Amino acid sequence: MAIKNFPVLALALAVFVQLLLPLASVPDSQGDTLLPLLTLLVIAEFGFVVALIGAYVAAMQQLRSGFSATGATLTLLCAVLAVSLLLQGIELWPV
Repeated sequence: MAIKNFPVLALALAVFVQLLLPLASVPDSQGDTLLPLLTLLVIAEFGFVVALIGAYVAAMQQLRSGFSATGATLTLLCAVLAVSLLLQGIELWPV
């Protein structure tokens, strides 16, 4: 895998994790979630780190090769998903 393809893969993985977390964290009638809390937190953190690295790699590619709309979009989407996954991970903690 070339490093130039990493932001696209990071974006796809972050979107998958973003869709998985709300589905897996809904409590049933007994208060249990589909996945244990620690597993949900690890998934959220993994998605956050991958999206953050994807945003960094895409931004560095923009600086090296010049501005492109595709690269800017990848950078922005990865950064937004990283922040969103961070907030979702924080919201998973019980009060």
